Amino acid sequence: MPLSLRNIALLSLALSVGCPGAAHAAGADGATDFIVRAVPRAPIALDKFKFVFGPAFRWASVPVHWTYNPANAPSPFDVVPDNVAPTIQIGMGKWSAVCGVTFIYDGMTTRLPTQPHGSSPDQHNVVAWGSVEDYVAGAAGVTHTYYLPARDGSGSLYDSDIVLDNTGRIPTQGVLDTIAVHEVGHMLGLSHSELTGNVMSGPPESAYNGLAALQTDDVRGCRCMYGPAAGQSAGFTCSLPKRLEFGAIPVGSTSVGQAFTVYNDGNAALTVSSVTGGGSEVQIVGGCPAGSVLAPGDRCTVSLTATPNAPGNRVQILTVATSDGSYTVPAIYTGTNAPAATIEAVEYHNAGLDHYFITWVANEIAILDAGLKSHGWIRTGEHFSTYPAAQAGASPLCRYYIPPDKGNSHFYGRGTTECTRTGQSNPSFVLEDPAFMYMILPANGTCPAATTPVYRVFSNRPDANHRYTTSRAIRDQMVGEGWLAEGDGPDLVVMCAPT
Repeated sequence: MPLSLRNIALLSLALSVGCPGAAHAAGADGATDFIVRAVPRAPIALDKFKFVFGPAFRWASVPVHWTYNPANAPSPFDVVPDNVAPTIQIGMGKWSAVCGVTFIYDGMTTRLPTQPHGSSPDQHNVVAWGSVEDYVAGAAGVTHTYYLPARDGSGSLYDSDIVLDNTGRIPTQGVLDTIAVHEVGHMLGLSHSELTGNVMSGPPESAYNGLAALQTDDVRGCRCMYGPAAGQSAGFTCSLPKRLEFGAIPVGSTSVGQAFTVYNDGNAALTVSSVTGGGSEVQIVGGCPAGSVLAPGDRCTVSLTATPNAPGNRVQILTVATSDGSYTVPAIYTGTNAPAATIEAVEYHNAGLDHYFITWVANEIAILDAGLKSHGWIRTGEHFSTYPAAQAGASPLCRYYIPPDKGNSHFYGRGTTECTRTGQSNPSFVLEDPAFMYMILPANGTCPAATTPVYRVFSNRPDANHRYTTSRAIRDQMVGEGWLAEGDGPDLVVMCAPT
């Protein structure tokens, strides 16, 4: 059942000035007096294609039906009213030729396009004429796109209307072809690419260019929503990070290892020819060997480090060369003249409960040491270093409170994956802090140099409790008492503490 307007998310982004209500716009080839221009950012703008809405919301089913309203068409498009629809169909056909989205023209209509400031989406996709200046200054076309949200955070496109400018900004059939293919890209769910030289290039990070033929980035964006066109086989990846952030790294020091995964999201094999760091400061240390062949659904993971040779903000462009062409991933970090600050996480034991607890928070330590509020907690003398704030290569540790019926205790989840899984598996747990402290995660149970392994044991009792220690001897003693060791690799390491 259609949602009311207030329950439908309208993309309220005017790409020139950020006015609410307008969606995406296109400039006209050769008319520099009214094209909305933007200066591309530095190399960190290599973010490839983008989607109209944050996630890749697409049409839930295809073909996409549409109609054409010839009212108010300018010359020469007012002479033969249906001389516009064939050009729009040509633009749609360019997308259908490379990805799995198709369109059906249902003829002419008297329906008006949805107005962001007045009418509700009617589930009819209309191409019509009007003054685009009302939406985006200087543009020759604009697309209003809506989606229906789902409870799980996903959504599907619901209504998409294109308004073509009728004030002289589309003077010829050739310009209409250029505007049409760009606006159809928005209609099917693509936003402006940050890369220049693509049909979907546009403000704020790139400039319109008058292209009418789809480029590599356009094709990848469409395929990452709809897959290849029927009968086509292609290997490609949609899941590379837009940027890899190492954070602050002391000059001359090597960061803790980072990684990203190359997935084959296509329906044919994808060959990874090479992964290069783009400069001397970023080192590829493993993963995705040259010539790796990934079957559909397969993946390989690239590990790398960064070593800044000067202070300040640094950017190096990683290049993943594949059988589908090259993909880029900017590595971003800051060289500093001071080492990252650490703080001590202190361990307490309550003999009456036989529970352990760790904290670095000064107020919590003071309360426990004074015996206020919570009685019976005594320092064990054990402690380890941690980062209280985000650092290069460190992962956030969440802190959950385990309610009395399951332990009256605390659990520290390592990294986003374990934290999310813990909350999903234990809905009664209370998430006190999604990033209580930051630690380094081991690679297959191995901690990087200049870090100390941390072990975790579980009480294996109805009153759940965990203990975290850097002492292997303490870990083994606890196991001898019936606790269960948890972690990765042959030594069961759960995380790594900075030294």
